[in-house]
Amino acid sequence: MQPKPMLNKISLDQFELAPSQVWGNVRLIPIIRKSYQEDLRLGIQQYDEDMTLVALDGKPGAKFPSSMYCSYVPHGVVARWSTDNTSVVPYGCELEKAGKKSNSRIRVEHRMAKREGDRQLRFLPLHLAMEGFLSLCFGGPDVAWSEYSSSVLRHGLGARYERSIRGRQTRDLEDALRVFEIHEHQVGVVILVADAPASIFIVPHPSDYRLMHKGLIEDFYGELIFYNGQSLYDAPDLDLGLEDVKVNQLEDLDKLLNVARNSYSKQQKDLLRGILSPKVESKLVNQLGPFTLQRFTTDLSNDQENFIGEALIRDDGQIEYLKTYQLSRSQAKRGFLLKSLAKNGWNLEDTAASFGCSQNELIKRMDNAGFGYFLKQHILDAAIKKVSR
Repeated sequence: MQPKPMLNKISLDQFELAPSQVWGNVRLIPIIRKSYQEDLRLGIQQYDEDMTLVALDGKPGAKFPSSMYCSYVPHGVVARWSTDNTSVVPYGCELEKAGKKSNSRIRVEHRMAKREGDRQLRFLPLHLAMEGFLSLCFGGPDVAWSEYSSSVLRHGLGARYERSIRGRQTRDLEDALRVFEIHEHQVGVVILVADAPASIFIVPHPSDYRLMHKGLIEDFYGELIFYNGQSLYDAPDLDLGLEDVKVNQLEDLDKLLNVARNSYSKQQKDLLRGILSPKVESKLVNQLGPFTLQRFTTDLSNDQENFIGEALIRDDGQIEYLKTYQLSRSQAKRGFLLKSLAKNGWNLEDTAASFGCSQNELIKRMDNAGFGYFLKQHILDAAIKKVSR
């Protein structure tokens, strides 16, 4: 059996980027795919509860799962597929009685991605990727190093959380999505706020996109996008590059159009360089016939933009579904610190050497990142005192 293709870099080469549409400081770039298949379709499962708890292990209905994920989850995504290239009916399009509306304020789900029959899988968009980021090196030290607190040695990192911003909290985004003109073959969109990439969203089929477009305002985005949204910056129109193009005859119009398209394409790709350049590390979540559901993260470098996300990849490597989330600088630093500790066996001296700093400086850095509780209190206090002198 051939190994399944794993996403190692986000590429939009198989798609066409249409000219962007601008509203205030929000720029939306339509993603076009003129050739698509009918054997994978996505639908939305709306949730009405105020909060969702996801049991990450144990059997369905288990009274006390050992780990839980808690967040506001407005909807789930339901994927349906075929293994013989036949068309499938997307979730929500079949004739059936409407279910009863829940009166509960809390929803409980089992697993981030769960099979619901032979050809259907429900997963929680972006939460699948965020849970993977939160569980990074979750087990903590494998060796009982004397510096670490007894709770970390006994239970691992314990409860971790990250802060995100709902789309409705980003200025201009709701209006931009409302007036956005959807193209005939559009399967996705790039969202930029103050020309910083907020998210790339791609689905398999144009009809799926039309169904899920309005759900983008319910998604969560990184803190940087929120703060960019508060600025008075208005996204400028892109340069068409037509200054040196003269129109003397009908044939020149074709030249003018090609110049404009090439200029737009180059400038839009320049805006996306930070998300299209880095390599990503992917992990297989589930197998859906000829498709694989994966979640990924960049290398968590301190000198470039960092993203997490999830994707559905066809056996030939084609992207069928993609959703990204930009990590804030502090989130990336926390992830980088955890990976570095794990890489060095949670040995503080070795990790400090890899950073080119003293052990006390590393401990201060851990405390600043919110990981001071990893360490015994007297060791933490002594290190901070020495660094502060």
